[in-house]
Amino acid sequence: MLLLVQTAYSAPPEKVTLYFFWGQGCPHCAEMEPFIVKMEKEYPNLEVKSLEVFRNTDNANLLDEMAQAYGKKATVVPDTFIGDRMIAGYNGPGTENITESMIINCSQKKCASPDEMLSAYRNKPKTTSTTTSTSSTTTSTTPSTTSTTARLKTSGSGNITLYFFWGQGCPHCAQMEPFIQQIGNAYPQVKVKSLEVFNNESNAWLFDTMAKAYGGKAQGVPTTFIGDKMIEGYVQGTTDKNVTDTINDCIQNGCPSPDQILEQYVKEHPTTTTVTATTQPQEQTTTTQPAGGQESGGNGMLLIGMAIVIVLMVGALLFYLSGKKTTTEKPKEGKEA
Repeated sequence: MLLLVQTAYSAPPEKVTLYFFWGQGCPHCAEMEPFIVKMEKEYPNLEVKSLEVFRNTDNANLLDEMAQAYGKKATVVPDTFIGDRMIAGYNGPGTENITESMIINCSQKKCASPDEMLSAYRNKPKTTSTTTSTSSTTTSTTPSTTSTTARLKTSGSGNITLYFFWGQGCPHCAQMEPFIQQIGNAYPQVKVKSLEVFNNESNAWLFDTMAKAYGGKAQGVPTTFIGDKMIEGYVQGTTDKNVTDTINDCIQNGCPSPDQILEQYVKEHPTTTTVTATTQPQEQTTTTQPAGGQESGGNGMLLIGMAIVIVLMVGALLFYLSGKKTTTEKPKEGKEA
């Protein structure tokens, strides 16, 4: 029996494949990368496939497809695929423990690789003839250009609000911004409210409050609110489709606006804020003073007071010097006389 145990223990570990999808400039990806490198060194049987998705469309499409193979959606990076697990995002030791446990389990007992999961998904027969309702649903959520235009003409205008929270210098936000601009041009019904949160405390506070109203947390940007959906992060193609599908559904079936959801939350949590403050976010084009404007005004009065004191002191000094000069010049005049 001991011989069998030793034989099993000394058996070579199974080959393990890990997919690590990341984005250039993504801070969470940069935090997780050293751990992935460490795992690759500690486990020689581990094959790591590291794929950048922000600048590589093929990798972004692969991430989207692989997430579907796992029954998930790729909304943020980093994303890690190992065995039958898709690990979204990075949460320090928690993510690391889950990932390393999967590496150990798959090393001891062979498990399906991400490549096998993807192959099975691609080879899965498509149900087109047996489920007509499914095909009709797909058509309505991702309509052709013609049907979309027809609905736009009959659905009115200004009845859908989209909040786009972003940060100055955020690469994900910069990548999503052109898509948001296209939304404003393609859908006359959609009113886009674009709010920067890194340099504007009012917008950051509104972002936090709105996330709570949606039952979530303001963890990062970009984050988009439309209808009853809070869409975090940006993955090209995946996020675009998620937003447009929601817009099309709102056009066809109607949906609550983020302002309504926020207003309801404020009524239920009156100590959080006032409705007036939340309904006047500071967009890039607005000239509204930020929250805390009174404090800024107080600082301004203090500066004015200091300036007046300085002027008085300088005036007094000049008066003193002019008097002293006059006194010292009189003896000279007396001698000349």
